[in-house]
Amino acid sequence: MIYRCKYFDILELIPPDLWEHHKHEPHKLWLLFDVRALITLDRLRKVYGPLVINDWHRGGALTLRGWRPANTSTGAVFSQHKFGRAFDLTPSSKSEATVDMIREDIRQDAALLRQNPTVLNTIAEYITCIEMGVPWIHFDTRNWLGPLLEINP
Repeated sequence: MIYRCKYFDILELIPPDLWEHHKHEPHKLWLLFDVRALITLDRLRKVYGPLVINDWHRGGALTLRGWRPANTSTGAVFSQHKFGRAFDLTPSSKSEATVDMIREDIRQDAALLRQNPTVLNTIAEYITCIEMGVPWIHFDTRNWLGPLLEINP
């Protein structure tokens, strides 16, 4: 059984050209993603309300804030987006949350998990890295066993 997000449509997570090539079998597109990243997306939306990843399917310009093809020039060579382990998101105008508030909650949640690793179902349970100093939330579930990795652009 594959995990499909409860609060996000697959169109929010992929670029338009990928959809065009695979829209006849959308269930397979979920296989591109790390289940921990998808679970984290649902937890974040449940806590903070509407969050925007890609909005191209609603006429917006955002296309590569979820999964990215390996040959894209957007991001680093080994960007976690290219492995289905990273997302960039912002609270929608309908949300009361801010980027800084969510990022700080993730940091505090990660600190709590370091103190008590048996706590489950928290927003930061699977997050291993966040990006600082950007006007969006970047989180990923990269292979990292240390404390929460905070990177700067």
